[in-house]
Amino acid sequence: MSPTTRLAVLGAGSWGTTFAQVLADGGAEVTLWARREEVAHEIRQEHRNSTYLGEHPLPESIRATSHVQEALEGVDGLVVAIPAQAMRATLESWPALPAVPVLSLTKGIERGTDARISEILTQAGGAAPELVGVLSGPNLSAEILERRPCASVVAAPRRSWRTRWPPGARRPTCAPTPRPM
Repeated sequence: MSPTTRLAVLGAGSWGTTFAQVLADGGAEVTLWARREEVAHEIRQEHRNSTYLGEHPLPESIRATSHVQEALEGVDGLVVAIPAQAMRATLESWPALPAVPVLSLTKGIERGTDARISEILTQAGGAAPELVGVLSGPNLSAEILERRPCASVVAAPRRSWRTRWPPGARRPTCAPTPRPM
């Protein structure tokens, strides 16, 4: 991975913030979008997210914003960690996502439609289906936050995409296994 890889993580809950740390540890330039400005401010100023992660220190290299346009500007890829039941409404309130690889960390399906998160990303977010992948596995954000080894799988339609995404996450403690979708 190039040290200039710019990634946005959309969602500053425990999983999104933890994954932002994984990517920053891997050398990516990470901007974390938080729905609430006070969360973004704390991450920027104090390098922690006490609402979700207590006193755990975050890498100083993680930028945080509550303005989605700022998070999306000039990115090479997106990681989405928005709760499943808020995903569609959140995406519909934004402009279309940029034409870059999108990795979903969100688990579950949408109540009422039974839509998978990858479907919501394409329908409501305007993401190209061939650029959407998902990360899943028997992983716990608390263990990953502590930089303990984890097992994960990245599923995506394109082999070239799933074998190199997410950039920076292929570390000894977090090395997702690629699988076809």
